[in-house]
Amino acid sequence: MKKKKEKKDTEQVSFENIITVPPDGGWGWVVVVAAFYCIFVMDGIANTFGLLIPVFQKEFDTTLAEVSLINSLFTGFYFLFGPVASSLSNRFGFRAIIISGSIVSACGIGISVFNKSVHFMFFTYGFVGGLGFSLMYINVLLTVGFYFERWRALATGITVSASGAGTFSFAPAVQALLELYTWKYIFLGYAALVFLCSVVAMCFRPLHPIHLKVEIEEGTYLKKQRELGKTVQSNANYPTAADLPAHVGSVNESKISVPSSTESLEIRGLLTTMRESSIRFPRRPGYGRSVLDIIPSVPEIVKKERCRRFCPCCRKCCRKTTGVRPLYRDDIFYDGSINRLQHNHELLAAQSNRSVVTMMATGHLNRISNRSLLYNMSVSRLPTKGDILEEQSSRCHVCPESLTRALRTMFDFSIMKKGNFLLFLSSTTLLTFGSLVPIQFSYVRVVEMNILSKEEASLLLAAIGITNTVGRIVCGLLGSIRRLDIILLHILFLIFGALLNIAVVFFFDKTSLFVYATLYGFVLAEQGCMRSVILVKLVGLESLTNAFGILLLFLGLSTIAGIPLAGYIKQLTGTYDYVFYYSSGIIALSALIVTPLVFRRRSQRDQQPL
Repeated sequence: MKKKKEKKDTEQVSFENIITVPPDGGWGWVVVVAAFYCIFVMDGIANTFGLLIPVFQKEFDTTLAEVSLINSLFTGFYFLFGPVASSLSNRFGFRAIIISGSIVSACGIGISVFNKSVHFMFFTYGFVGGLGFSLMYINVLLTVGFYFERWRALATGITVSASGAGTFSFAPAVQALLELYTWKYIFLGYAALVFLCSVVAMCFRPLHPIHLKVEIEEGTYLKKQRELGKTVQSNANYPTAADLPAHVGSVNESKISVPSSTESLEIRGLLTTMRESSIRFPRRPGYGRSVLDIIPSVPEIVKKERCRRFCPCCRKCCRKTTGVRPLYRDDIFYDGSINRLQHNHELLAAQSNRSVVTMMATGHLNRISNRSLLYNMSVSRLPTKGDILEEQSSRCHVCPESLTRALRTMFDFSIMKKGNFLLFLSSTTLLTFGSLVPIQFSYVRVVEMNILSKEEASLLLAAIGITNTVGRIVCGLLGSIRRLDIILLHILFLIFGALLNIAVVFFFDKTSLFVYATLYGFVLAEQGCMRSVILVKLVGLESLTNAFGILLLFLGLSTIAGIPLAGYIKQLTGTYDYVFYYSSGIIALSALIVTPLVFRRRSQRDQQPL
């Protein structure tokens, strides 16, 4: 019995890890252009709904609160189903999910023209249209981040600036169309633009991964993997690719291969555990410290035919997405500059400018720096045992581990025990109640008070859109400054936004209103750009996916509730002044809640930055 046990412990077991190294350019810029169009359309539609509020009130003979609920459902599902949407892309790929979302949303918006009741609008436009947009929105942003590493901040900055550009372009266009056509023709135009996103999404082709395969002796580490494999857990419970060699002791040979549809290219001897020029990664509980060295040479390249999939009903789908698991990366939701990460600076300090040559699936040699490869290894989590078995299985899986593990990671509520995160979550949730009020009600306020004409009022939203575009780029640049206290910057923006929403109540001329709109665009820009950077500061890179999943859930709920609540306040008071007072008070309270984080960070200044 003892001999059998010893034999089992020394049995060679194959573990696989997929490392996707972003190209940082090339086709990635085409992806940025495609993503820009998608965000341009989605946010352009959502942010200019305020122009249609008087139209729907008259069309459906209903209250302001009910009409507001239409768009709050629509935009709320952006966030509410975001974790599910991104988890689906972890299994089926970004392109398939974005195309599906485009078709679903186009159908929901198109069917809305047949509605005779506001309650049906809740379902067709709010739920179906919003669900489709949720499948698109988060995955469009993640696709851009997946294609870039060094230039990620710039690429995502360009992409999210489409939000302001869409608002700027749609506002005057929708107002002009309302003078000529009914809202139904506008919605049909929306449906066509959204459906075109499915064509544009064809540009989101999947990246070809580097496939790391290591043979090790089964021991304590693999026993832990078997235990983890029994129940799918969150990513934080699994080691990264860089951790693996430390657990296995001596690794005689490692293989890196790049799989295409039917073959793989192996590079032997590229990785080895040597002491010289080694990289030491942060210690993770239960896994120890990893040491590895990248050899800047390729001794042997061997081609080998391979075909893993045998299931007729899903062979094509699985082959295209084999091993590509975006949500197994710790930094997938990080849209800031990689230079801000302490993790990345450790690699810079330890490595020279040597590079390794790998053979990509296109057949061309690609030069990848040691630092880039090591960074990607250090943020790429290993697949579970169940994931590996599913990879080799001939059966279809209704709920594959690549899906359930992503969901468990994003919905791990234990992170709410962290005080810093809980403060930021509470602040951001409250902020959503108040920050969207101006963009929804500024138009109807000035029109009902006869301060501006409808055409001039639509330009208020255009002004917000212009500065929102510029502001996102500026905030992206500010976020790349390592010495800048971004939490303090966030608080200052919140205070400024609260003061603006109080001041606008006393503005009754065109000039002051446009100054307000211009400045408030910068406030909205900061909120969208700094979330992931602040979260990394508070919870660390390895918990970012978890934190972002919880944050998206609460953002969705607060968006759905916040805008109708503001509409209800207008009904009770009979004036929009109290709506803007409400917005200002909520934003100020949000700033107050997050203020202790500044002092907590300063008290921890002697500790190593996250």
